[in-house]
Amino acid sequence: MKDIVIILIVIGIAFALYRESQLDTSQWPPSPTQGIFFLAQAIAVAEGSPADWNNPGDLTKTFGFNASAGPQNADGVLKFDTIQDGVGALYAQLSLILNGGSMYSTNTSLSDFGASYAGDPNWAGNVASAYSNISGTPVSTDSSLGDLLQ
Repeated sequence: MKDIVIILIVIGIAFALYRESQLDTSQWPPSPTQGIFFLAQAIAVAEGSPADWNNPGDLTKTFGFNASAGPQNADGVLKFDTIQDGVGALYAQLSLILNGGSMYSTNTSLSDFGASYAGDPNWAGNVASAYSNISGTPVSTDSSLGDLLQ
């Protein structure tokens, strides 16, 4: 049984690294901060939304950006008109956190954020791993959103 668990963990890590290598940010708009750019990419890796939804954060709110096709699944995840709209909305959400305009604070740990944001116990670990790989800075699920977003 222990061997199966180890194999599943290795497969999960390999899949996350593959998704990370497939993330194309060449069409993404400029980010307000480098930390927002890194965290947005890490969230996109963890979420794995279909590319044609233009929604790297699996967002259910538009944050003022265009999502004329509306929700695409039972969770209400939106399909944005363009990748610039979807990334802009994700940047807007992360900027609200950084600037104190969100229900999440800069003191919120990545683990607590993930429990609320994604509801998946593995999400924070996946984001931390992707963030570490993308930024070259080791982070953990205990890292605060403020540390990650600056």
